[in-house]
Amino acid sequence: MTFDTDSASLLDRAAADGNEQIAVGAYVSDSSGRVLLLRRSRFEFLPGLLEIPSGAMEDGETVAQALVREVAEETGLSVTKIGRFVNHLDYDNDGGRRTRQLNFKVEVNDLAQVRLSDEHSEWLWMSADDVEAVGLDNAMRGLLIDYFAHPQSCRCL
Repeated sequence: MTFDTDSASLLDRAAADGNEQIAVGAYVSDSSGRVLLLRRSRFEFLPGLLEIPSGAMEDGETVAQALVREVAEETGLSVTKIGRFVNHLDYDNDGGRRTRQLNFKVEVNDLAQVRLSDEHSEWLWMSADDVEAVGLDNAMRGLLIDYFAHPQSCRCL
């Protein structure tokens, strides 16, 4: 598995910006360029929210390990490649801790094998044309607009 981003500098910058926790997010796309989104179940923090596969890093994990684990836990898919850093999002988690989510482009095994955990109730594919039409919160909409508008550059929100 390759990993072409200097994650140490991303972590250092997040800490310097006052973030107490790091989360990772994965842009999983199909052959048409659509992005996999998951809807949070009604019993989770922010129920109904559409999001990319994501979650907090655990103690002792690297960014790459956290990406592999989160994608597997939330979708049942296996990451085969971790690509470029795409963008980030700062937010307060359910415990009130300031968190930076670092989002990366990843490749996975068989996309037909999506299996959701209890954390999510459904999954869907989102194209650039769907971003304004589907009920996204402002943060996710901004991240996706950025992802689709700048496919080769690194952008931060």
